[in-house]
Amino acid sequence: MIERYTNGSYSWIDLEKPTTEEAREVMLEAKIPLALMGDVTTPTPRSSVSMVGNAIKLMIDYPVVKRTDIERPHDIKFFITKNTLVTVHYENITAFHAFKKEFEVLSLLGKAEKTHGGHLFAALMTTLYDALGKKLDYLEDQLEVIEHEIFNEREKEMVLEISKVSRKLITFKQALVAHGDVMNDARLHFISIFGEKFGSTLENLEEFYDHIMRRLVSLTESSSELRETNHALVSTKEGEVMKILTIIAFITYPLTLFSSIFGMNAHNMPIIGNQYDFYIIISMMICIAVSFFMYFKYKKWF
Repeated sequence: MIERYTNGSYSWIDLEKPTTEEAREVMLEAKIPLALMGDVTTPTPRSSVSMVGNAIKLMIDYPVVKRTDIERPHDIKFFITKNTLVTVHYENITAFHAFKKEFEVLSLLGKAEKTHGGHLFAALMTTLYDALGKKLDYLEDQLEVIEHEIFNEREKEMVLEISKVSRKLITFKQALVAHGDVMNDARLHFISIFGEKFGSTLENLEEFYDHIMRRLVSLTESSSELRETNHALVSTKEGEVMKILTIIAFITYPLTLFSSIFGMNAHNMPIIGNQYDFYIIISMMICIAVSFFMYFKYKKWF
């Protein structure tokens, strides 16, 4: 599917799940060198940047958080020339819809006569990073819910939930770390096409990226701390259960031994045969049990 957006002398062409014919049509229209369009029709799970002539090809992985039907990050390809931005993606991405609504707002892109493909790329990446901030808000809310549940004595139920959030954070971080490497490599390419003044635009984008990374690192650390806290609480609770079971076993073992002795089929058993032998034996067993119980209570073992 091809969508075209034009404003003055610059344009944005968005391709979603393009066919070979659609890809070739757009590349010819945008004057993108054919050497850059080898993998346009298929997702490429890597981040990289390359330049041919006056066209830059930049590929990134975009993290997925809420969707359960996709496990891997979105693959997004950018083709940037002086007057055109071509984007290629293979799934529906909400941030693209937001950018489409804002495309006509010149305040987002700067004055029309000064706007070029590089500005379009920076504006779209800003929108994408803003959406990543909302994804981090969602993960932060998840961690707050987990923290609340942990201290509501639902430690065991939270083990799986912590693992799910940690996995999303790890995948998020793996995809986002590569962005920094790609943007560092792309800086010289952008400046060679759009001039030194474009460096300030890239710096603003890098500051946005650094802010997202700092939040991501903070949430990752929070997730690790919650995991350790939850593990400590689960271990403590299991230790308490084992202590109680041990105490119960220690109390019942002498009683079992006592009853086994008096259950022996032997002659001349003491007490056995007396008028109140049953009650005497039961009383002795109760006294033993109470004695052990009071001793453990005195030692504060429970």
